[in-house]
Amino acid sequence: GGLRGMKAQGFEGGIRVPFIARRPSVVPAGQVNVQPAAIIDVFPTVLAAAKIQVPAELKLDGLDITPLLTTTTGTSPHEHLFTMASQGVLTVRKDRWKLHVAGPYGSVKMPADGSRWIDPRGPDGKTILAPPEQPQPSEFPGVATGDSIAGPTLFDLVADPSEQHNVASAHPEIIADLTARIEKFQAETKAAAAVTPAIKSTPFAVHKRDRAKDPSGNFVVQTRNEMWHPMQTAVIVCDMWDAHHCLNAVRRGEELAPRMNDFLNTAREKGAFIIHAPSSCMKHYEDHPGRKLAQAAPPAHFLPAGIEQWCRHIPAEDAGEYPIDQTDGGEDDDPEEHRVWHEKLTAMGRNPKAPWVKQMDALTIAPGDAISDSGVEIWNLLEARGIRNVILVGVHTNMCVLGRPFGLRQMSKNGKNTVLVRDLTDTMYNPQKRPFVSHFAGTDLIIEHIEKFVCPTITSTDLLGGQPLRFKNAPRPAAE
Repeated sequence: GGLRGMKAQGFEGGIRVPFIARRPSVVPAGQVNVQPAAIIDVFPTVLAAAKIQVPAELKLDGLDITPLLTTTTGTSPHEHLFTMASQGVLTVRKDRWKLHVAGPYGSVKMPADGSRWIDPRGPDGKTILAPPEQPQPSEFPGVATGDSIAGPTLFDLVADPSEQHNVASAHPEIIADLTARIEKFQAETKAAAAVTPAIKSTPFAVHKRDRAKDPSGNFVVQTRNEMWHPMQTAVIVCDMWDAHHCLNAVRRGEELAPRMNDFLNTAREKGAFIIHAPSSCMKHYEDHPGRKLAQAAPPAHFLPAGIEQWCRHIPAEDAGEYPIDQTDGGEDDDPEEHRVWHEKLTAMGRNPKAPWVKQMDALTIAPGDAISDSGVEIWNLLEARGIRNVILVGVHTNMCVLGRPFGLRQMSKNGKNTVLVRDLTDTMYNPQKRPFVSHFAGTDLIIEHIEKFVCPTITSTDLLGGQPLRFKNAPRPAAE
């Protein structure tokens, strides 16, 4: 009681409510702090309590108010607080001063016969949390008197908590300061609105394909569609290096890159998190913001055993036979071309057996992307952002994409909803080895193995439309 106004108005009686917090051993019992905060502060405070780092590309509206909850002397982290409604800013408060800039306020529309208003939305306590009936304005206990809000109206909340007396004429400097704060806020939110549509966070459909045994024991293709929320989704780019000891692998990587980059750009625009993982290349990125972002990720509360290691096999694979022989490393170069290529790498100052130093330039590393080849760092990044969906693109499917600490086996066995983009990958397979099929047929066999025993696959068309990527020399249908 004693405060002016009611809900749907910017007066203290409409917006000031108590906040009760309980957290044994952290929040002392029975203490009171009168500093102001807002509902927008709850989310960042909970994140801080859970030691969850806010991604650098996100700016939360609220602030951590832990000091207000843990001490009686803690001060508000806000320089000012705004009250807003559908028409925009209603008020701004700074210290003892509160400026109203919107008014006069209307009251909640009520039946003329004095009965209570019945919410036509039909609140049920589950889908809509609201009382089904609203009291008449006369039933609210707030003060109903006071100067009208017909223009910029200033109240001193220390001397006049009931907001009765407009003191704007006596404090033009306060009016100017608070007005400037509103204008700055409006400019910032307008600018943010111009940028925000680029990160729409609209759920998108993925069309997952895997293989399961039918009643006769034969594997059959099965498909299912899911809606994925971008903010719960990460794309990991595996080992798309700037060079490789196999020249044909380089050529195929160059074919993959343009569509892969389009895929990454689209995923990023939708709000997905991009992690670039060019293994053994972290020296090149030691001062890059994306590298520092990965290193700064808070330790996950749950760190899977062995996540820092390669995973060369999972128990599900015991049910089948690995489909190709890759014991020779999978190189499929023409011997003379291979010799000349290694001479070129040597002349470039590269180690011909491991010539990579960074990710290929054809793939954009944008602000907000992370760079890491560590299973621990990448797991920390995923957990800190609440990411449950993981998409793998890159090379090589039968080696790094499957086995790296951040690869398909580790992500899938540790509970992530994992998929491989089957037209944005390539194997290291030499057709001179078992089962003596073309390189691209060998890739298909590995994809089938993954779909049977590791995780489902999708194609890039889920984000890009059109047709799946097809290598120009592939004597096989496109991955569909």
